[in-house]
Amino acid sequence: METIIQCCNSDRTLVFDAERQSWLVAVKGKRYFVGDGDSQSILALLPFLELSVDSFKSAISEFASQHPACDFPYEVLIRGGFLHGSPHWTDCSLHWLSELREVDADFTDELQNIIENKKRYSQKSRQMATRLTKRSKPK
Repeated sequence: METIIQCCNSDRTLVFDAERQSWLVAVKGKRYFVGDGDSQSILALLPFLELSVDSFKSAISEFASQHPACDFPYEVLIRGGFLHGSPHWTDCSLHWLSELREVDADFTDELQNIIENKKRYSQKSRQMATRLTKRSKPK
């Protein structure tokens, strides 16, 4: 297993298992496969949303330059913040989605939920969700 990036202020490390061709998050000696399947975890990724997009992308790009077939599932990371639903993780996901133009997953439902939920999300978050919704629509 190859360590890709460690979360600052956290005991989490993103690793890649070349034998299984899988991304994992290592936390206190336990490993969680990255993904949204039954045996996978999205929530283990949440602290990585607090890292800068540039530093995370840089670490992934450096790894990918040596292992071109190993794409990181950014959409899983972003979706994790939206699924958690707290304003903090939602804001992190909105920021990442705005920074990562190459993510082509459909987040229309998540963005619409933010726009419509005035009591839970700030005006700033709702406005960002509105901008991202407009960005994703075909012209």
